[in-house]
Amino acid sequence: MANNPWPGGGQGFPCPQCGHPFRLTAAELLAGEQFNCTSCGLVLTLAKEQSRPALEQLRAYEQKIEQITATVPSQSGTTKPK
Repeated sequence: MANNPWPGGGQGFPCPQCGHPFRLTAAELLAGEQFNCTSCGLVLTLAKEQSRPALEQLRAYEQKIEQITATVPSQSGTTKPK
């Protein structure tokens, strides 16, 4: 992706205090409520109630990825077990 604003590539969002990227997986976002910046230590709290629609979409996306991954043949030629 040519317009990736995070150093070193990857996805994330910048810390509002120091600009260091938060790189979180969908699973981490779905499981957590607080996230610490590894650079400055700022603690961000996820407002789950206000974020519910986005979290539901993220959960549905993760489920689709799992379904697709389960049907993709492994390097040995067999599908991955469910």
